[in-house]
Amino acid sequence: MPTDPRTAAMEILRLLVVDDDGTRWGDVSEPFQIADAEAVLDIASPTSRYLLTRARGGRKTSDAAGIALAVMLTPGQVPPGSTIYAAAADSDQARLLVDSMREYVGRTPELRGAITLNRYDALAVRTGVRFEVVAADTASAWGLRPSFLICDEIAQWERTPRAQEFWTALDSATGKVKGCRVVLLTSAGDPGHWSNRLIRQHALESNFWSVRETPGPLPWVDKRWLDDQRKRLPDSTFARLHLNEWTQGDDRLATPEDVARCVTLDGSQPALPGRAYVVGVDLGLVNDRTVIAVCHLEVLSQVSYGQHDLDAAEVEGRRVVVDHLIVLQGTKKNPLAINTVEREIHNVLAVYGLKSKVVADPWQFEGVLQALKRSGVRAEAFHFGSTSVARLAITMLRLIRSGALAIPDDPELVSEILNIRMRETSPNVHRMDHDPGAHDDRVISIALAALELLTSQRAMRSNVIARDERGRGRR
Repeated sequence: MPTDPRTAAMEILRLLVVDDDGTRWGDVSEPFQIADAEAVLDIASPTSRYLLTRARGGRKTSDAAGIALAVMLTPGQVPPGSTIYAAAADSDQARLLVDSMREYVGRTPELRGAITLNRYDALAVRTGVRFEVVAADTASAWGLRPSFLICDEIAQWERTPRAQEFWTALDSATGKVKGCRVVLLTSAGDPGHWSNRLIRQHALESNFWSVRETPGPLPWVDKRWLDDQRKRLPDSTFARLHLNEWTQGDDRLATPEDVARCVTLDGSQPALPGRAYVVGVDLGLVNDRTVIAVCHLEVLSQVSYGQHDLDAAEVEGRRVVVDHLIVLQGTKKNPLAINTVEREIHNVLAVYGLKSKVVADPWQFEGVLQALKRSGVRAEAFHFGSTSVARLAITMLRLIRSGALAIPDDPELVSEILNIRMRETSPNVHRMDHDPGAHDDRVISIALAALELLTSQRAMRSNVIARDERGRGRR
């Protein structure tokens, strides 16, 4: 056997029998599969982290299992007696990795007696290297000490904070063992998924990572079947699954490019005298957050709209600016107190003007709204019905897609916007929904303020920006 660990491991990988006809991995693998494996198995490479993306059906799981076997059986790939961990979205997906290893071992004569396999783990007899699968639905991964880490289909993991925390635990564990290599094999996902923001975008700019994305369609896919898939699937879904393109879902509120155009502020904006502000409040006492959004409207040209006309959400020539956001979070043990929210609103009004208007969901908040009115604050309840919810959704859609919303460079806000979907509840009537495990509190509070600003003739008169022929603004 060759002494070079990469060459030796590649020889083992090429020997693996992939079907009952005795076909070897090295006989049927495409150049991109071989190149990916050679890169990962090169222990002399300065790169120790690999993001490998392929279209659906790209033999990701079986190749990951084959690479793991080659690492386990090759002296020098990892220290003797160390552990290779493979992580997947859930226990069923994780078990597929061991099942693929079992099929390789059962079919390949050269591996008989070299590997012992259980349901969720395996052991190389000669090197003592252990392979163990863990799922993103397990309680914790903070205690792991991997010498080699494989993550299967990470772009398809849940969008929940728990799944993201699981990745954080795995990622931080890779620093415990010197020389640990990380391999992420996945199909392309939604750009709004945390794996794109936290992993892929970082990897594309880092010398510590190697990003190898294989464009689809795959060479072995039947063209007639692919044409049928193209006709049946939404364009974005087809692009992700079969072309390996990171594309936004057709039902998303906004694309990453839309949101990037809106990120024009460096943080909270100072209060200016004479400017009319609206404070949107979305209340959540336990599981959801309470968010207070202070916004104002900049108008380049006056347009007359009816006070309650849905078309008042038209935004041509105008821009809603998010001046300040306050996020308050309660828990089951310590729910957020209503008087705390009321105090924060008064603090905001003290800064941005007592004449600012407050718009809030009256659920559990009617008493505060009445108290604000008694103290002289212009406070109004926003009642959530099918029509009003649709107005919020269309307002945010038009603002963001036209670049008429100015927001701070706040990762939590950006992530929240990207995880909002537009759901059609009845013909041509939409509402905003968020992904499981995600939130929409910031978006709703901004939408409450924005809709009020766009339909308020008072705000329009107070914030007109005149433009001279040279395009320079004067107030």
